[in-house]
Amino acid sequence: MEKTITSSIGKSQVSHSQGKTRGYTNYTKSKPRVSYFRVNEDSSPYNDWNKEEEDNYDEPVSDSLDKFKTVIPNYDGDVTVIPKKQERLNHEDSGSLLDGLFSGRDFISSENWVSNEIIKSRIVSSDNDFVYLDCIIDLETMSLEHRRFPKNLFSNFKSLETGTLAIINLKSKPNSFRVDVYFGEGMIDPKLFDVNNDLKDLEGRDLGTKLRGEW
Repeated sequence: MEKTITSSIGKSQVSHSQGKTRGYTNYTKSKPRVSYFRVNEDSSPYNDWNKEEEDNYDEPVSDSLDKFKTVIPNYDGDVTVIPKKQERLNHEDSGSLLDGLFSGRDFISSENWVSNEIIKSRIVSSDNDFVYLDCIIDLETMSLEHRRFPKNLFSNFKSLETGTLAIINLKSKPNSFRVDVYFGEGMIDPKLFDVNNDLKDLEGRDLGTKLRGEW
């Protein structure tokens, strides 16, 4: 006894014969239902079926059909399935994907800061809450200020020993202020903080001695 499998999608049907089982696929608007029927060898193809339901699928119809482009029966009763060609994403598709991901979230792709100040600094000391640094405010005049920053900003530093170099990046705009701290080793010349040469003229001077005019 041969098997007849009938697949019905909408108004189209596909049938082929291969054995002793007759089955059909019934797609509805809500859920697809796949059933198989065991056919007695002495029964008519249209009656005396012993229904054996083997599987149910809860996935939407569109998800099931997207895997295939078309189904074509041939003369031997086999079904030829032509797989759907996979499309590659281009830059526009990628941009649309990102827009969709962040459309419902508070995400700022780019920020325009009013001021962006980069300060070269050197750690002087630290305690449980703050790190104290000598910061070069003006490279031309070599103006230094002693500032402190929250210690948690330096959590990526392996050491907070005196003399450790750091780059402080201060960004600000209305209603917002941001501080970024980076390693300064290899990016800052340590000699910038060496002020011994500038104080040599003070050696041996009495506190009552009048300083030169440039002072």
